[in-house]
Amino acid sequence: MLPIIDFKQCRPGVEVSDKEINETAKLLVDALSTVGFAYLKNCGIKRETVEEARNTADEIFNAPTDKKKIYKRNPITTFGYIGFSTEKVDPALPFDYKEAFNVPGCALDPSVGAKWPHELSPNFAPLTKSFMEECKSLSLILLEVIAVGLQLKDRHVLENAHQHLNLKHSFGGALKYLYYPPIKDDVKPEQKRLGEHSDWGSITLLFVDNTGGLQKHRINIPQKEWRRNSIRRSIVYFAYPDNDVVINQPLQFKGDADVPDPVKDPITALKYCEIKMKEAHYVY
Repeated sequence: MLPIIDFKQCRPGVEVSDKEINETAKLLVDALSTVGFAYLKNCGIKRETVEEARNTADEIFNAPTDKKKIYKRNPITTFGYIGFSTEKVDPALPFDYKEAFNVPGCALDPSVGAKWPHELSPNFAPLTKSFMEECKSLSLILLEVIAVGLQLKDRHVLENAHQHLNLKHSFGGALKYLYYPPIKDDVKPEQKRLGEHSDWGSITLLFVDNTGGLQKHRINIPQKEWRRNSIRRSIVYFAYPDNDVVINQPLQFKGDADVPDPVKDPITALKYCEIKMKEAHYVY
């Protein structure tokens, strides 16, 4: 069963006592270290905000294919529309039965020149930008709460490793809109809506619609007729460490020595993400 964590005491904009954060931190770390997932109740992001963002993305996905392709994913910035069955996260399987629109944090910087689909969805850009900032705020608080729950020496160490969320020159934060159309007779053997995978970042915020059906980092083709005929939509926010953060540096817990042992072969967050990007499979 998915653990439910009431985040009301720790949500963005709320003063929290040490007692309250310790209580929530223990519940959250227990959930993440056992199940790997948790449902955040009262997280501070309104349901209406999620619906508005999702509805603006629907305007893009419901547009004619030739119009959507104008805004296809840029292989350098990774910003843009990902066409139906042109991306897969499991190289051993057929391309995923879905469409998507990817918004990396760098796209929020006007100097990057991201090609926002204003023609297809006039409110997509402003709503996406404001939604990403809310996700950033929640992610930073989550990282602090996790550090408290892990009893790290510095409760802000994880938060401080993510200061470039939604900024240029960093993988930072990224938002991805996922759209799974109804299943037709063109499904290939072993094809999935979303292949099995693991996310690359520190934490992932997943906002789902009422369809449900996530099977631990994959989404199978449903067997029930009503699910096959249903559209499924979700929004995912990925929080990545800053580019220069050494991700294989052991964490320092309370009671550890003040100076950590040096890492023999350091791997930065940037290097790791670049490796994972090369493993991803796209059709352009």
